[in-house]
Amino acid sequence: MAYLWWVAAALWVAYPTQAVLSSLLVRKFSRVLRRPGREKFDHYRPPTALVVPFKGVDPGLERNLASLFRQHYDEYRLVLVVESESDPAFPLIREAITAHPARRAEAIVAGLAPPGTGQKVHNLLAAARRLRERQASDPVEVWAFADSDAAPDPAWLGPLVGPLCKAGNAVTTG
Repeated sequence: MAYLWWVAAALWVAYPTQAVLSSLLVRKFSRVLRRPGREKFDHYRPPTALVVPFKGVDPGLERNLASLFRQHYDEYRLVLVVESESDPAFPLIREAITAHPARRAEAIVAGLAPPGTGQKVHNLLAAARRLRERQASDPVEVWAFADSDAAPDPAWLGPLVGPLCKAGNAVTTG
């Protein structure tokens, strides 16, 4: 019978201890819920050039192109770069540009990469040269980059560019 008193005493201590610990966890969780969410930068939408290098036709390329043309971001242009007009992606790029006349877009033919340089890097450099040449007459504040095999959500570009409005942020990634 003496052991019943020990069991009762242990339970008498355990229940209040568990109640105190549970209330501490609830308090900690409520602080997490009150914390401000991730900062949104919906107000910052500078003129942006979205540069995409292409080589060949990946599965779903038409869908990927359509997603690039349908970003919910008013002032952006697409700079779509290929090595040559004989690249199988080139006709699809031209079709996408024609199918989306409201979106500013251009296809750039970069030419063959010199020895020791990858074609993708060469394509990106050709786009950068074009943007730099036009900066005085047709300025953009942000250069964004995507791969041709990406099919970003329509709301992708805004959150990618937004953090650049904060002092000290020169680069973002998505």
